[in-house]
Amino acid sequence: MNSSIRNIDKDELYATIKRDSKVLLVDDMEFNILALENILKTSGFLDIEKAKDGKEALEKTKEINPDLVILDIVMPEIDGYGYCEQIRKEEEFANLPILVQSGVSDADEKRRIFEVGATDYVSKPIDPEELIARTLSHLEKNRLFNDLELSRKRMSAELEQAKAMQNMLMPSDDIISQVQASYNIEMYSLFETSSELGGDFWGVEPIDEQSFAVYCTDFSGHGVASALNTFRLHTIMQEDNDLKSQPDKYLDYLNEKLYHLLPTEQFATMFYGVIDVKEDKLRYVTAGSTKPIVMHKDNGYAIIPGDGFPLSIQKGIPYDLHEVDFYKNDLLLLYSDALIETPSYQGDLLTEKDLVKMVKKMQVHRNLYPENLFNTLVQTVKDNFWDNITDDLTINLYFRT
Repeated sequence: MNSSIRNIDKDELYATIKRDSKVLLVDDMEFNILALENILKTSGFLDIEKAKDGKEALEKTKEINPDLVILDIVMPEIDGYGYCEQIRKEEEFANLPILVQSGVSDADEKRRIFEVGATDYVSKPIDPEELIARTLSHLEKNRLFNDLELSRKRMSAELEQAKAMQNMLMPSDDIISQVQASYNIEMYSLFETSSELGGDFWGVEPIDEQSFAVYCTDFSGHGVASALNTFRLHTIMQEDNDLKSQPDKYLDYLNEKLYHLLPTEQFATMFYGVIDVKEDKLRYVTAGSTKPIVMHKDNGYAIIPGDGFPLSIQKGIPYDLHEVDFYKNDLLLLYSDALIETPSYQGDLLTEKDLVKMVKKMQVHRNLYPENLFNTLVQTVKDNFWDNITDDLTINLYFRT
């Protein structure tokens, strides 16, 4: 039964191909053109165009965009070789099936036929059944190729649209400007996905007149599945919630929500902190995140431990609240794990202490030009790691002015 169904489907496919395909016949001999046209029409082909030589064939190909060309080799003006060479230079016709029909028997000449871009070859005198079989075979392959190309382009366009939507999850210029002006803070960020879509996102959010929240999230994996999870979490975080000023309780809440939303074995690491500019404090919670770095104006530093389970791993886990001093001219560096899990071009992994050393070397620029510090850090990453990064990468620098 299955074989019968497949045969019926094949017959229907070939009937559709014959009905919808446009075939261009190219030959300087009128008799040959009529013979080829008769073979095709008898088989069921409906749309047949003709050209008397390679020059006319080039013009017609660009005019009518045929689905297949049946081409003679020996012709005046431009022969079959010249037609193939010229039409293959046009990107639009790079995959156009060209079926050469010729009486050439020399092996070198046959090889040349394929070298100039012909798809296939049939010998004269033409066997009608062989011609139809090869014609249908190439039209079917070309149809499949075109369908795949259309699907690829559609998917690419949809992914570009999804990427633009995902970029909108990040803080808008208006939010960044508002936070910078309200709390005397400068913010710099790098966000790069390893594919069209990623599983990282970061943000800032005003809480009251003296404090605002900062966060950086990294979902397991990358690509479409991780990107969908970023939308899930972002939607939850857009809800009004009095717990946002209490990092430990807020992560308890997010963990509970994600535990019921995320598929098994999918999770998120997260840093969530509240910067209080009146009390000069950073209160924070980590959920399996990387270890952020607080660098003080006197060159002292703190590597914040990344304790706490990732979100959605287990229900009902409490998250511990931590606190560090965060004065004017101090900075906070957040980053995703791609930064410390990617080998350098020399094969070394970057550690948190390496990051501290890197930032300390840049301290000379910090007080007057914090943007220089961030740009130098990013350039150092690009010079030493960039081509090796296979995961989504986020780097955020917060500098109290």
